[in-house]
Amino acid sequence: MKRLTLACAAAAIVCCLAAAAGRGGPSASAAGIRTVTIAWGGDTVLGSTYGLPPEQGRSLLVHVAPLFRAADIGFVNLEEALSDGSAEKCAAGSTNCFAFGAPMSYASALPASGIRIVNLANNHAADYGTAGEASTLMALRRAGRAGTGKPG
Repeated sequence: MKRLTLACAAAAIVCCLAAAAGRGGPSASAAGIRTVTIAWGGDTVLGSTYGLPPEQGRSLLVHVAPLFRAADIGFVNLEEALSDGSAEKCAAGSTNCFAFGAPMSYASALPASGIRIVNLANNHAADYGTAGEASTLMALRRAGRAGTGKPG
């Protein structure tokens, strides 16, 4: 499973490098050595049932967006589902269960912030079940972002 996730991540990075080459990056030094800059963000939650920030989550990324935009590749671990449905993980009345999910429209915060690749191989990506996994992938496609790693 780890090999598959790493292979998917590597394929996504190669795709981004190809796209970066089309926009002038990776950069070349005077010696002809090409460099690639990668900005990696850890666990990222754009919103949840515990609270939805304004501007579809963009306000949460405003301070790090310049770092992601300056990099050839911006990568985060999306620690939630993007779904307009409801969580399947927690039973009604649960007091010690956490299901993280934001509306599908919150995926628009990713390209606006320079984030190109989203890791979904984590313990909250499947909080909204298989329907949430499918809607997360659909939201990422609509936002023109690449997802890697199987949710869960």
